Amino acid sequence: MYSKNSYIRIAGMVLIAWLIFRFAPAMLPAQTQDTTYRFTSSKGLGLQVIPQPHSRLCVAELVVLTPYKGTYPGISQITYENLFNPMLADGHNSLLTALNRLGGDFTVINGGDHTRIQVSFLPDKLNAFIQFIEKLFTFNDFSQNRFKSSTLYFGTRMRRTQDWETRVVHQLAYRHLFPDHPLGFGLVSRDVLTRSRLGHVVTYFRRNFRLSHATLIVKGDIKPYVTFGLVEKAFNNYRRDETPLSVEDPQDFPRSDVILFHTGKNSPMTMFWFKVIPPVNSDAHMATLVTEKILFGMPLGVVFQRAALSGLGNIRIETDIQDHCRFSVISNTISRLQAENISRFVMLARSERRKLALQNVDRKQYLYAVNYLYSRFKVNSASFANDLRLKTLEKLCDVDIRHSKVDRNNFQRIFQQVSLEQVNRLLRNQARERRDDSQSLVLGDVVIITGDADQIAPHLKMFSVSKYQPDW
Repeated sequence: MYSKNSYIRIAGMVLIAWLIFRFAPAMLPAQTQDTTYRFTSSKGLGLQVIPQPHSRLCVAELVVLTPYKGTYPGISQITYENLFNPMLADGHNSLLTALNRLGGDFTVINGGDHTRIQVSFLPDKLNAFIQFIEKLFTFNDFSQNRFKSSTLYFGTRMRRTQDWETRVVHQLAYRHLFPDHPLGFGLVSRDVLTRSRLGHVVTYFRRNFRLSHATLIVKGDIKPYVTFGLVEKAFNNYRRDETPLSVEDPQDFPRSDVILFHTGKNSPMTMFWFKVIPPVNSDAHMATLVTEKILFGMPLGVVFQRAALSGLGNIRIETDIQDHCRFSVISNTISRLQAENISRFVMLARSERRKLALQNVDRKQYLYAVNYLYSRFKVNSASFANDLRLKTLEKLCDVDIRHSKVDRNNFQRIFQQVSLEQVNRLLRNQARERRDDSQSLVLGDVVIITGDADQIAPHLKMFSVSKYQPDW
């Protein structure tokens, strides 16, 4: 028999256990891996911190709106190369010195109407990283001699930069897609270098690189409020800028594709296929990504498989996406394709797209594409890259992506947002829009000549070829 006191103790233990079960989750710190802390500094800088406890590395991206209307083609790229390319800037400015102290792991992306500076660093270097941000927005270390040197030797030094040919290809593609918009102003020519002055660089930099134009996104083993405090301290003496700024996408953009070829001097030919697709927050965006994956994906994409069966060789296809407010641009990079097979490959891709529209995508193809997209967006590195992409759009488009129609990180929502019927409907609509396939598929075709293009020129009779060779 239990005594009265025993019953009281048992009842008390049961009550305590129930209280712990009921209220302990609320008393524990919230899970932070998917939590974003949002701040706006007193001087106008947007700050988003994504804590990731026990992460060995911090990753940050600074997004700066740069749609300065007075920009003439090329000056934006000249500015970034002059400031951030060690081959051009000779490593003597304070920005490169600060980045080297962080480990030197950084990338600068010229988005035309915005700039993205991505930096990776150790958590104990957070203070040094904030100091770099402070140096960037107060930068005044412009040198006439360094500028003259960088423009004089732009070509020879640029060619020492890794993947510079691919960079030129993308700039040239955007010039064809958006010729009258800052998005197409990244390409640098000898004429632009001759006409450019240090004053153009200084004006472009100062009119665009303002705290009110920027959002800083940081993910890693850091404390949100400490990070915000460091930002406030760094810009304590910075004058707040109230200038409103918004990015305007082109009102009209081509519905057709752009195909470019790159023939490196000592490298095989590479084919780049650019396509404008619906924006990330539209119903058709994810359906388009599913469609493109079914067509061009490796190793189960129908174009990839048909190319192998048709004797086109062991080709490789890589896909990249660049998002903007009113549209996105998807690019398929096709390598290991022989010049004599170019026409056959393009005709095969057109044929397979038409077949899918007529026969419909089956459920197996659909599930393959959806599962692939989900797994791609959920891996750790790509997941943060996707987070950055969506957060960049928040800044560019002044919208709340969290409440947009597409959440690429949510598997259930992908299934809910893009059904098999939507994919097939999209293909049918594309087929109706492209009845005159030979005219509407390709907008403009360009050969990038960094070596000898004579070997592939005879195989481009189906294209209207305009040759381009960097003249710097």
